[in-house]
Amino acid sequence: MKFFGKIIPVLFILGLALSCEEGLYTVFDNVVNDDPIDDNSLSNEISVTAMTEYGTDYYIATGKLRRRQISGGGWSSVSIGTSGFVNSVAANGSAVYASIVKNDGTGLLWNATSPPGSAVGTLPAGLKNVLKVKNIGGQILISIQMNDGSFTLYNVSTSSSIATGLTAPITDFTNGNHYVAGDSVYQNGSSITPDSVIYGTHMYLSIYYDSDNHRYYLGTTDGKVFQSDDDTPTTTEWKMTLATYRYYSNGRRTSVRFCSFENLDATTIAVGTQGYGFYTFDSSVPFDDVNNPDPLVHFPDSAKRELYEGAIPDIHVNGATVFFCTMNSGLWRNEWDGSGWGSTWTRE
Repeated sequence: MKFFGKIIPVLFILGLALSCEEGLYTVFDNVVNDDPIDDNSLSNEISVTAMTEYGTDYYIATGKLRRRQISGGGWSSVSIGTSGFVNSVAANGSAVYASIVKNDGTGLLWNATSPPGSAVGTLPAGLKNVLKVKNIGGQILISIQMNDGSFTLYNVSTSSSIATGLTAPITDFTNGNHYVAGDSVYQNGSSITPDSVIYGTHMYLSIYYDSDNHRYYLGTTDGKVFQSDDDTPTTTEWKMTLATYRYYSNGRRTSVRFCSFENLDATTIAVGTQGYGFYTFDSSVPFDDVNNPDPLVHFPDSAKRELYEGAIPDIHVNGATVFFCTMNSGLWRNEWDGSGWGSTWTRE
């Protein structure tokens, strides 16, 4: 078990870059300074909370369900046969699914092999709202708020509940029936929460399984990322970073909130945050204060404010093309070549 810190003020990095002598390598040497291209298909102020692909189309949740062809073209609204707010979308080989809060405040899960589709009929009795839908290993899982105020994790593909009666919202879930709710981490109902005596107590926003390197990751509200030793973590088999902060010019600082993970390739993971852009790190190297002392690298181009300090609830990867879903700042994409970004950032 290793502990290490990443507490690097933004102004300090800027000062370091500005103080370097001409001709020396700086932290900004590999930053692409081209202005982003806007294709104006989507509003630049739109919030995109989730993204998936099904068949020949991409789908996004923006309050409405929208899609465009993977090969290109513009985005269009998808008719779903009901009025409401689309907050999440996912797909497997059988259908595309969207969670919807209807105008009367109740929720449903919609699916279709081709729109307009219909509501999924077999869901737990007493359902109030579907909070999130995800494809986990080809199966569709949803987190649910129940009428009695409790929370449930449900497998739509097998029509079976994974967890019921939780008192905190299930904010994320991943392979092997692993999920996070409040200050707890579970696997099939059993707690694998990092031992509070060793690691302290944290509120967990996200959980992710890296199948390439067989490790789980946790993102917290207080600026920490946890990494498991292997793919069967127990309460003591975690490593964690120390707190990562966002610093302000008035001296104030706030903890970075890590809310989404996605593999860019077999050795690189991107981590989205709630209000400080995204980070990347080398996922092939275990967290370690000697061999990997500072794993999280913040997106360095402050000129692209939406990616440098925006909220990024979801990241979607199709081959080398990477999409960043942002709150109030549109949908961004670029190409990842295994070591860096392409020359142009495009906002859809």
